[in-house]
Formats: sequence, structure tokens, C-alpha cells
Amino acid sequence: MKNKLKFVLIAICSALMFTSLIACEEDLRKTYRDQGYTVSVTYDANGGIYLGRPGITVVDMINPTTYAKGADGKYHIKLDEPTSSERPSGGSDGINLTKTSNNISCFFAGWYQERIPVTDNNGNVLDDDGRVLTEENGTYYYTTASGEKMSSSPAYTYDKRWDFENDTIDYADGDGNVNITLYAGWVKFYEFDYYYLDGDNGWKMVGSTYFDYKTTNAEGSASADYDTIWVPRWNDGAMTYTHRYENSGLYTFPKVDGTTFDKAYLDEDMTEEITDGFTHQGTLDLEHGVANNRVQNIYFVAEQGEFFKISTAKQLADYATAEGIYEIAADLDFEGETWPNAFGKGEFKGKIYGKDGQTFKFKNVKYNCNSSGENDIYGGLFGHVASGAEIKGISFENATVDLIATSARLRNVDTYFGIFAGLISSGATVENVSVDGTLRINGYGVYLSDGASINLVANFEGEGNLEIFEIGSLKLETYGQDTITYYSFRFDPETVTVDENYNVDIIFSSLVQCENEVYVVYEKDN
Repeated sequence: MKNKLKFVLIAICSALMFTSLIACEEDLRKTYRDQGYTVSVTYDANGGIYLGRPGITVVDMINPTTYAKGADGKYHIKLDEPTSSERPSGGSDGINLTKTSNNISCFFAGWYQERIPVTDNNGNVLDDDGRVLTEENGTYYYTTASGEKMSSSPAYTYDKRWDFENDTIDYADGDGNVNITLYAGWVKFYEFDYYYLDGDNGWKMVGSTYFDYKTTNAEGSASADYDTIWVPRWNDGAMTYTHRYENSGLYTFPKVDGTTFDKAYLDEDMTEEITDGFTHQGTLDLEHGVANNRVQNIYFVAEQGEFFKISTAKQLADYATAEGIYEIAADLDFEGETWPNAFGKGEFKGKIYGKDGQTFKFKNVKYNCNSSGENDIYGGLFGHVASGAEIKGISFENATVDLIATSARLRNVDTYFGIFAGLISSGATVENVSVDGTLRINGYGVYLSDGASINLVANFEGEGNLEIFEIGSLKLETYGQDTITYYSFRFDPETVTVDENYNVDIIFSSLVQCENEVYVVYEKDN
């Protein structure tokens, strides 16, 4: 048998080279037909593009007489797929073929001899999204609600899928010119659509994830589990929304800002719960290039707020936010761990509470409240416990809050400082909390002017009451150090007092130079 001889034509036609694509193709076809290449196979990309560039057509021109005749007296010509690695592409890479539809990637289902436009019951041609299309001079479009015409491509089903291993073109002497067109069959990536129950507004779509069905289901696929999703789960104190695929790719379940995932379901009525992973139930009719149940809906509910389940000091430090909700499940020792600025400065609007109503200890908390300007008006383990915030069932033991200036001669006006909190708003809830510790104020560079309010425990907005706390041993320390080259504002140690309500009154001296460290301790024990 003679070796097959095939000419592969990649026609890149532009206005600079040819008057039109048709003229370009027809002239080339005629040239090669005159040389005996009487069979032509056009691989219609069908909305896709070759090599990432539009305007490319792939045509095989075949001379049948280079094949040996079969027993039936005909030439039986096998074809090579356009994307075969054996084909030249003009570069180092093979000929790739891609398509997107409305910003969704499509996978290639195969080459088909027939394509049939999808229509509705009235015979109207539809696109991939089910919109009715109108044809005008070979271009299809749909009309928006505002009357605007938008171009789109028809959706197709296919028939007579070409089998490159077994199918042949059967050519007999005298058949003349034979023109065959094979159409690329495209199917959108399969998808998961995620719906969140948005209170009285009902189900709201909040995201989608996609996968290539054909590649995922190929034998030995490295992405065989890409058709699976996993619901969020608790991990190291936080809800994690990611999962590693077997090939180390990353899947992410959508997260709604300001909420924490609770449960997921397969139906709107929330009767079919997903407890771990779930595999897409769609199928593919490969013989006709048709997706069945291509879109899988996932319905989920979430709790309002960012929840965390805390059992170590590191977890609390790592996940600290001003609006977080923290369920404490164990005593926490902060020795060597940093108390977060998210709590110690600004407004704390979240919640901290002991699991099942229990009380847990926060031991050896040390917080340096580094004040850097007049906007730093709150300082404490919690800077400002805002209205609506809740702190319940926590016992602070051996806590230290240190007010330190980050620049010399820092002026703090109308400031609030305390070991537990600089200020507690009237709408905040503080219950079953005990405080034991030290408030330290560094005199170097810190100038607390009129309006500064310091309480060893906390200051209150409106009619607050320290009786909500169980108060242990409390200390106030003030200290300073010589600035060597200039004087700084200092506290006068002789005029620092603490009254019976743990309010600290500091009477300011003028410029006082501290040649040695000044260390004053006021201690009250209940």
C-alpha cells in the first residue's frame, strides 16, 4: 500500500493578503485540485478559534490516488484530527482549538458531519442561554428588553460523530471533486451554581464554579475529582471554604461577606442536605454533543457574623477582627502570644463568650497599646466596646496593658484607657467577666491633657457600673526615662492617685526631667 499523502492548509486570510476569506480558500483549493488533490476536508471551528487567533481555517487537500485501492475498488482515506500533534502549525506548538460562550469556557466534544440548530416549540433558533435569535445576513442576534440588538451564536446538537480510528472517506475513480465539512462540537463547561438564602429576599445566586466534563471523566484523568464540591468545615478554630483536589488544585466554596456557613442542600426546600462532598449529576451524550443537566444548583444557609471556635490563644490572635464572634472552649494562656490590635484599638463590635455558658480564663495577656497620634483615643484589652458588642464568661488573670508613645511629646486629648477597656458603650453587654492585672503608663513622650479618662478597669459611656465585673488585684504603674538631649512631658509621681472606684487622677507637672526611671505602684485588693 502506498503511503498516505496529505496536504494540510492553514489559511490565514487578511484584507492585506486577499480580498476575502472565500476568495482566499477558493483560489488555493483550485490550485491543488488541478494537481490532483480532489478531496477537501474543511474543519469548521463552529464558533471556536485555532491557535488563539480568529480568521484561521484548517483545510485538508487530499490526492486519493496516493492511496491503494481496497477490494471494492475504492480509495479508503483516513483523516487526521486538526489538533493532532503530528500536524505543523507554523510554530513549536500544535494546533489548539478553543471557544468561549458568554465568558464561559467550552470543551470540545468531537467532530461531526451534521449540526442541527436548537429551536423552541415555535421553530425559533435559540442560543446557548435559551434566547430567541433572529438571523440577518448570516449573523444571528437577540433583542434585549431595551430593544438593543446583541450578536450571539445558535446552540447546536450534532449527528454522525467522526471516528478518526475507523471512519474513512470512500472515493472511487470518477467521483470528481469531493468537499466535506466536519463541524467542531462544543459544550459549555459544566457548572455548579450557588444560591444563598438571603433572609426575606429568598434565594440569591452568589457564584458559580466550572469544570471540563470531558477531561474530568477521561480515563486516568489527573483532574478526576473536579466534578466534585465540598461544603465548608471547621478547621483549627475557623470555617474553611477551600479543599485540595487530588492534583493539588484548589476548590473554593463561595463565602458571603459577614456570614459563616451553616448547611448546604440540593433543593430549595432544604430536604436533601450535603454533609461532605457531592459529585455533579450531569451526563454527556457524546454522540450528539449534548449536555444533560449541565448546571447543578447548590443551596446553602449561613449565620450572620464571622464565627470562630477558639481553643488556643494562637487561634484567637490569628483570627482577631473587630467584628468577629468567638466561642471560647478552653482556658487560654497568652504567654509568648500577642494580644491583637484588632481588639485593643478602635471599636470592638463582635462577641466573645464561653461555650455552653461556661467561664474560661485568659491568662498572662500582655498588650502594648502603642499610641501614635490624637486619633488613638481608646486603649485597653478592648479599646472601645461598642454598642451591640458582647463579652461574657471570661476571666482575665495577670493581664498587663501598657500605654506607650511611639513618638516624643505625644498629646492625647479626651482619651480613655483601662485594663479591660478604654470605654464601654451603654448598649454593650458585659457579663460574668473578672479582671486581674496592671495598667502601665510610660511617661516618656505621653502627654495626657485635660479630658483624659483613666480607670484601672474600664470607663463607661453614660451610667456604667463597675459591679458588672469581678475585680481582683489591680495595679497602676507609671514610669519614665531621661531623654538625654531635651525635656519631655512627664507625670509627677507625687500627684498620681487612685480613688475607690479605680479612677486614676493624674495631675500634670510642668516640664519635669526624670534623671532616673520613676516606678510607682498603686495596688488595690478586694
